[in-house]
Amino acid sequence: MTSQATIVTTAIQRGLRPLVFVEDTKNPYVRFTADWQNVRCEVYKKGLAKPNCTRVCNASHLNFPPQGSPIRLTCVNATALTTIAVNHYGQIQYLEALEIQREAHSKVAQKLKENTIMLLEHPPVFTAGKRTLDFERPSDGTQVIDVDRGGKITWHGPGQIVGYPILRLAKPTELVGFVREIESALIDTCNEFGLQVQRIKGRSGVWIMDDVNPRKIAAIGIRVARGTTMHGFALNVNPDLSAFSQIIPCGIADAEVTSMAKELKREISASEVLPVLERNLLSTLGKVCA
Repeated sequence: MTSQATIVTTAIQRGLRPLVFVEDTKNPYVRFTADWQNVRCEVYKKGLAKPNCTRVCNASHLNFPPQGSPIRLTCVNATALTTIAVNHYGQIQYLEALEIQREAHSKVAQKLKENTIMLLEHPPVFTAGKRTLDFERPSDGTQVIDVDRGGKITWHGPGQIVGYPILRLAKPTELVGFVREIESALIDTCNEFGLQVQRIKGRSGVWIMDDVNPRKIAAIGIRVARGTTMHGFALNVNPDLSAFSQIIPCGIADAEVTSMAKELKREISASEVLPVLERNLLSTLGKVCA
């Protein structure tokens, strides 16, 4: 986040909440937006239409003018505020992402790095949490990567958005509350695309419940060490769901796995969903991180 930067802004109306768009004229690759709750800084690389890094800090200290009025926003010592950086990696091998996670986790836990959310996609891979049983794995000997997260076995692949929130928790012992906030972000995202999804008591993740069998659209598997989270969630946007037939996904034999594309009965891409999901993650996870 830029420190000691003064930028002229224009407030516009979005629903009932004014949104402020800020252009840093000294750096065309930095853009700020702000609302009543957060100041958001997006950092772009030259030639890219999407930001490769996003930072958000609390805006409760700012005095906003009447709606629609021009204002001057001064971000002073913003680095001292609680921030969440969002990094986009595109498609990346699972083990490579795991190493990045571990390095980031160590730095975030030591307060050498800001809270971070990694958003990405993996090539096809099976990963197994600590509670995975032998009969839940592929029966044909397909490689499975064992990892130190909660949950059981799952599949990652193209068309699935994977998120790894690496956050210092304000209340490290309240893991359930953290998982609920992730679920809330996923539920809000699906709702914005017209999907009615929900939680199921006793089962993590996000589900579709109707007259057909319950269908899981997003899975969650978390680890907390030194008060800091790692691993995360996977939202099925438009993946090839056939891979799930080789395993018992998340150890649940009486339910199906589904995707946004399957439920909406139309084509939908991860690039369409990512901005909505990112916004909802920042809104919910900012409540629980320190």
